[in-house]
Parts: sequence; C-alpha cells; structure tokens
Amino acid sequence: MARFISKTHLQTVKAGLANVTFLDFRPLDLVAAHRALGVTVQPQVHKILALKLDRRDTARLAGELRLVRSCLLTIEEKVAGRQVAARVRSGLKDYLLCLSAWSEGLSLAEFRHPALDSLNVDGAPLSPVDLALLLQNDSAGCQTGVYRGREGAAILWHTEEDVEAKPGDRFDQARIASFRVEANGKSVDLTAFIYPDLLPGPAYCWRNDGFAQAVDTLHVKRFHQRGAILANVATWVSWRLGQEVDPVQLIEALGPFVDSYALTAVRQVDGRVAATKIEFAGDEALVTHLGDAWGDFLFQANVFSDRESPIARKYEHIRLDRRRFFEKRISRTARTMRRIARSDDPIRFLRRMLAHRVGGDGAYANVDVKSYFLCVITPQEMQIWTEGGPALRDDGVRSNGFNHYYEPG
Repeated sequence: MARFISKTHLQTVKAGLANVTFLDFRPLDLVAAHRALGVTVQPQVHKILALKLDRRDTARLAGELRLVRSCLLTIEEKVAGRQVAARVRSGLKDYLLCLSAWSEGLSLAEFRHPALDSLNVDGAPLSPVDLALLLQNDSAGCQTGVYRGREGAAILWHTEEDVEAKPGDRFDQARIASFRVEANGKSVDLTAFIYPDLLPGPAYCWRNDGFAQAVDTLHVKRFHQRGAILANVATWVSWRLGQEVDPVQLIEALGPFVDSYALTAVRQVDGRVAATKIEFAGDEALVTHLGDAWGDFLFQANVFSDRESPIARKYEHIRLDRRRFFEKRISRTARTMRRIARSDDPIRFLRRMLAHRVGGDGAYANVDVKSYFLCVITPQEMQIWTEGGPALRDDGVRSNGFNHYYEPG
C-alpha cells in the first residue's frame, strides 16, 4: 500500500517548513473520489470563481462559455466516435464523469453571482458542468527538469510556482490527494498536487506503477478553431492512463488544443526508464526524449525550449523581456547540471538546488513557489519527495528542503 513515511493521510502536517494537507480518497471509486475532492475544496473554489467572474465583462464571459461548451462537445464526439483509440476514449469518458462529479461536490448548481443573473449564452441555460469546465480554462505550472542518473535512473524535479494578485486568492493551502483505479487487472494508486480550482493533472502527479509527470504552462496565442480542447483535459487523461498509453500518442489523439503546456512524463517501460517532454499548442507539438547517457538532461521553463522551432514561431506570445527572464532560468539550470555530474549524491544536490534562495523572482525558492517535487524512477522502483513551498508557509520564510518522503510499497 502507498504510504507517506512518518505521516498519515487526512491530516494537516506542520513540519516546520510549510503546511501540506494529504487527502486519501483511495477507498472510493474514481468518480466518487472526485465528488469528495469537490466537497473538500468547495469554499476556496467558490471564492476563486467569484473573483474570476468579478474580473470579466459580459462579452468576455459569454465568449469563454462558448469556448468551454465547444470543448465539451469535442470531448463527447471523441468519446462517441472511432477515430481515437478505445483506451483514450475510455479515459475521456472518465474525465467527463469525474468533471461532473467534481461539480456536484462543489455545489456549483447552488453557486450565485451577479454576472450570472442575466447571462444568456446562445439561449442555453448555464449548467454546473459549464462552470466546472470554465474553471479548467486556466493554466498552471512553472519549471521542470529531468536528469539521467546512474544505471538508467531518471530524476524528475519540479517547482510549482503560481503568482497571485493577492496571497490566498487562489491557494489557501497545499493539498496532495491520492486516488485508486484498476489498470490491467491491478489496483493502482494515483497521487497529485491539487490546485483548488483544477482537476488533478497539471502541476505534478504520479502513479505507483512507475509513472510520474510534471507540467509547465507556455505563453501562446490561443487556438480558437472548432474541435480544440483545453490543455488541462490532456494532463488529467495522461495522469489517469499513465503507463497504459504512450504520452506522445495521447497528445496527438487529443489535439488540437486551445492553450498550451509542456508535459514531461517519466515511466518504466520494457525494463528501462523513458522520459519524454512534449511541448504542445494548437495543432502542433515539439517532442524531446531524454538520452540514455549518464548526465543527459531536459529542462523546461515557461517558454518553448527552441524559440526558432515552427511551433514557437507560430504560437509563442510573450514579451521579449519576459522571455529573457525565462531564458536566464534555462541557462542557469544548464550550468548547474554541469556541476551535478561531479556530485556523489545527485539527490542531495538537487534538493539543495531547489531550496536555493538567491536570484529574487528567478530563485528556485522564490516567494511564489507553492510546492516542490523530486522523483527518482529506476527500472525497479520509484522514490518521491514533496514539500510545500515558501508561498504557503505561515511565517513567509523560504523553505530549506524536503520533509515529506513518499515511497510506494
């Protein structure tokens, strides 16, 4: 059974660095678990949704609702059709069921806001699922790296950074939730860092069958053609299916996309550990595989890794000064990776790197970081460390390391 060493689920852990709430929904089936998750985050989601509606005029809100309804229709068409592989269709069907259950747990049918009182979008009444999918019309994720260690291991790390206009507008606390599904005749535990207003999938998550993923948002021009879906749908389905579907094939099957992510997936496959980064936007994707040589690495910040690539030229939309900010993160990490090869303990090296305070907004431990994630996957096992970040610490002091250690058993 999966376990958090020295800490139990369903309690708020105050480990001297940050508050992390562990939620254990494994006794429930996946749909019921999402309903329970909705109940848990309901007060914060109602606050987030109210703030979102406060900031939108009627025309913008109507446009976003048309977009999410189009996304919903596309998902339903993919589920009903035969153009997509059966396992992917099954994952999409699960998504729809879990989205609906989550909206029930959130009591979105009872949610009220002045912006919704007289809203009429193409004559169709507003539904709880409309509001639930409206919440998914957002992106999350900061920076991710994966490093090839000795004996074929892959070391995945991620810092989850979200800048809020006002502290607490989005995050009230760090949550990590565990679920359980059946896959290939076996029970598999799925765990994810939870944004209150998003279904599991973005940020970072893992499964105890040798799969982990981390997600980074990319700044792009949105793709508004018919048939596009939200990127958060893809991250949920990827987490749900894990080892069952090649991640590149999954993104190809689900696209095109309204918005954009870079998804880094690490998985045990055929006696080795494969790691793949997929930067996807609109109707295109840029795929990079981690090499097998010790010291090979991939890194992703919030810009396309190759600014001259066709996908970046077509979709990237970011001010030059902001791109240069992220490019500095990329070059700094490349320099750090050259040093890690000289370390006898790469895990300790990376933990210290993630706790580094120098660099202001560009520091790994800057004040907007909500959580850290470090995962080691070998062909035989996986180990995970996770910690709430300085943004969620009561006294505002930056974190110095990881206290919560997870080991699938």
